[in-house]
Amino acid sequence: AVRKAMSKKTVVIFVVHPFGAVLGKDSMAELRTMANENKLDIWEDCAQCYSGSGYTGSSFANANFFSFGPIKTATALGGGVAVLRSPCNKDDTSASSHEQELERVSTLVSTMRRMQETKYKQ
Repeated sequence: AVRKAMSKKTVVIFVVHPFGAVLGKDSMAELRTMANENKLDIWEDCAQCYSGSGYTGSSFANANFFSFGPIKTATALGGGVAVLRSPCNKDDTSASSHEQELERVSTLVSTMRRMQETKYKQ
């Protein structure tokens, strides 16, 4: 279904875990393959599956988002956390440098801008 829904306008694969039902590792690995084939990031909405140290996001995702609003599983009455990571890549043995991390954050911001532009041009 995801592959069929993808088009030239697709800028990111956004995985949501409603009601704490976390997508399995095999499914996330399959999404990572699709993302790599199409040069896309995977963003993961972990707002409803946060359980302290139990689930801290998939290593297949480029970004994991946690929010702590009053109706979330873990509340702080507001706020959130974004975890940026390099997705699992067993072929990459190089150490991340500060410059590479800054480039990844810049890419994330650029992707967010592309999403906004795509949304409002429809």
